[in-house]
Amino acid sequence: MRTLLAAGWLLLPLWGLATDLPRPLTLRNHRPLSLPFYRFEPTGLPDRPPISISLTGANELRFAGDGIKFLQEDVEIWRMTLDFSAPLAGTRHRWFLQVPLVSYGGGFMDPMIDAWHDLLLGWSDPHRDGTPRHRAFVQTTRTSFGAGEGLGDVALGLSRRTGDFRIGFALKFPTGSPGLLTGSGGWDAGASLEYAERFHPRWSVHAMLGLVYQGSAWRLPEARTWIDQQSLAFIYEPNATEDWILQWQSEASSLRTGIASSDATHRILSFGYRKRLPKGQTLEVYVSEDKDLFSGYLPELASVGPDFAVGLRWTLER
Repeated sequence: MRTLLAAGWLLLPLWGLATDLPRPLTLRNHRPLSLPFYRFEPTGLPDRPPISISLTGANELRFAGDGIKFLQEDVEIWRMTLDFSAPLAGTRHRWFLQVPLVSYGGGFMDPMIDAWHDLLLGWSDPHRDGTPRHRAFVQTTRTSFGAGEGLGDVALGLSRRTGDFRIGFALKFPTGSPGLLTGSGGWDAGASLEYAERFHPRWSVHAMLGLVYQGSAWRLPEARTWIDQQSLAFIYEPNATEDWILQWQSEASSLRTGIASSDATHRILSFGYRKRLPKGQTLEVYVSEDKDLFSGYLPELASVGPDFAVGLRWTLER
């Protein structure tokens, strides 16, 4: 909570927000050991849209150890989220409901990621070169998981715009399966603060801070209690129907395993494109990268996350 208050104080001089600002990318870090817990996804200053549907595919390969402790993740995750929002009768608040459907499996993106690393990033991952493709396996220091799919943990929240800020609160219910890693088995709760400003006729910036309390997770006993989140997005509008977005997101690791590379702050960079369609619809696509983008040399920009993630979101704005 002190983090949120301090950030709000620092942002006070930035008042003067225009009302027609575009949204940032509404997404999160899809590392499989973070997904069972609640995370705030940036939504922007406009009211949350009444309906939004997203589909994200993320491929993760991670081997980490520290002494006798060892962790590995070799899995492809597909996550669909259905988001609904509406005004709360008689108030200036909006409630929102998020329903995720999650699938863990071997997937098909391994060869594509090898080509991505080789052709676009200019290097080859020795772990991927020596690992069989299309496996579905997640092992922490205390337990392990295989392939699985099902309903994730449903979240219900409330948000309100206050001046140039939007304040949000959320509660996550244990509706998913802890055994299949589609849910944590516990209740999460948190608060967020968002801010946005146009600093050029075609450019705007969006910032978000969040604080999440992670409830008890009996299959993941290494879970932290408090998770802080930050995001920063720069949005370019070349015309009235398109947005290009560069977005940075950071959060504490969901688990405290004692393995430094896994417990490090999770940061990803995302690049997105949004197209406004007729009848109040929008369609956006994005890709996210972890430390592989900079070969691990700039952890302040990108550090821990899936090797590669790609997403698609359709939104009905009104």
